[in-house]
Amino acid sequence: MSSPENTFPPGFPPNFPPTNLIWHPSTCPGSVFSPTITPFPEPQKQQDEYLLLYIPGNPGMIGYYRSFLSRLSVLLRERKGTKSVSILGISHAGFYFQNGDEVGNPAEGEPRKGVLEEKAKYTDWKSLPQPWTLQQQSKMKAELLNWIGEWYRRQPGGRKLKVLLAAHSMGAWVSMEMVKSLGSNDRLVDQEEWGIRSTVDVLGGTLMFPSIVDIAKSKNGRVVMPMLSLHRSVPHLCQLFASFLFHVVLSASLGRWLVGRFTGFSALSSTYVSLDGSLSTTNEALDATFSFLTAPGAVEQSLSMAREEMHMIKEDTWSDEIWGLGGELEWVLYFGQGDDWVCDESRDRLIKNRGRRYVAGMESASSASTSVERDVKGNLLRRNKIEEAGIDVELDGVAKGAEKEWKPLMIVCEEGMPHGFCIKHGEVMAEKVAIWIENIIEGSGKRRRGENI
Repeated sequence: MSSPENTFPPGFPPNFPPTNLIWHPSTCPGSVFSPTITPFPEPQKQQDEYLLLYIPGNPGMIGYYRSFLSRLSVLLRERKGTKSVSILGISHAGFYFQNGDEVGNPAEGEPRKGVLEEKAKYTDWKSLPQPWTLQQQSKMKAELLNWIGEWYRRQPGGRKLKVLLAAHSMGAWVSMEMVKSLGSNDRLVDQEEWGIRSTVDVLGGTLMFPSIVDIAKSKNGRVVMPMLSLHRSVPHLCQLFASFLFHVVLSASLGRWLVGRFTGFSALSSTYVSLDGSLSTTNEALDATFSFLTAPGAVEQSLSMAREEMHMIKEDTWSDEIWGLGGELEWVLYFGQGDDWVCDESRDRLIKNRGRRYVAGMESASSASTSVERDVKGNLLRRNKIEEAGIDVELDGVAKGAEKEWKPLMIVCEEGMPHGFCIKHGEVMAEKVAIWIENIIEGSGKRRRGENI
């Protein structure tokens, strides 16, 4: 039996792979996503609604991000400009585990009434050979957004759904590839390549510890690439070993204990808020890791994607429109300092060519780093503290002064935040992301009204 947060109204397209999800719908009056509130019947009373799609890194288990997304949902409901944001976090295809409290409806059989009848435009993903490729992961999510967008358009008001993207690690690369197919408007849609006409309006989003260029040159990439390049069968052999170990040799309890001891996750715990407001405590890092190691095909899927990442994620190949250089899209990229999955030289080159940054009281863009006087285990962020730290988009001095051309905001963390922030520091990152999301929504509203940002 699915928990309330996983009752996802639009369901999934036909023949979509079984997918674990975390769903935090908006509770604003009139929200068509809310499971408890009836939408206003009059279209003119319907407010703008936003869907935040969260895309994980590799391994693509959405369970790693439960406390992060829970905290982010609470913060967005508290902020005036983000009350109408619903959050959907989904695992990558191939990372599915069967657990009644955490599994979303995989949309077997007929879709719910009011969703697309033109099924031919959606791919029969289940019939394709596995493991799935990076490009397939991207197109799946583009099709999912179109499916949701069409469902939303058929609700009272008939509007185009506004979408925000949030992603971690290689999920950032998947997000950028999605924008190639969806874009912020039909002008950006590459219909010849993707065969998709956008039903959503993508505003931009936040990319955390993004592994989007030269992964093979990173510290971990230089270690992983030779191992994965030994033979094509390496991912499959690792899957056979994991399946034998956890399904034949070890019992579930002993296997979970060993994973906790080996990873150090046994001592961790996190609290998240359910849709009904109740608090739950869980060891999400251990839960997700054990699920990853025991889910059918997940190890092979992860290693196959990792090998592909080494060969595909190299130089920046996206157009100015995808980067939002004309102001159509608004991105915030948050890089780690000394990130083992990001090459510092490639990161700095990307920031120099594509980004902008802000340091309070300065108007130059000579450096991408931002100094933040706050420990990752410290008190909750306050808005004035974030403004002082220079991570508030609307206060960006570069955008208002030194450089007239709009560019993505790129920040290099100096708080010591790790690449795997979701393990211990999900709530701290949620504080940052909530402000960035609010600023992106506010900026898009100003652009629609023709105001200066």
